[in-house]
Amino acid sequence: MAKTTKTLLTLSIASLIIGLIFVTGIINVQSTAAWYVSLPLGAVCFGLFLIFKMLETETALYDDEHQLHTASATAAVTDNEKPQNGAYSTHGREASHATR
Repeated sequence: MAKTTKTLLTLSIASLIIGLIFVTGIINVQSTAAWYVSLPLGAVCFGLFLIFKMLETETALYDDEHQLHTASATAAVTDNEKPQNGAYSTHGREASHATR
């Protein structure tokens, strides 16, 4: 798991547990109602964790594919720019302008 995924999982579990403690009344926090936000925060973080977990393999596949395409494009450009008999390739253009 990536660092972001682990962080989201840890944050969601902690927020869900804290939120359940406050909602069930084990710890009375009626004077500061802002603590009740921890339960929905845990649910949101858990949803983000699931999304990141599903996309983790897709991003790895995309990175591999992108690296392969970049390497093949670089190899193709390098092959086209190799000097031939001491002169550079003209890439389909006339070798000399004197024939005009």
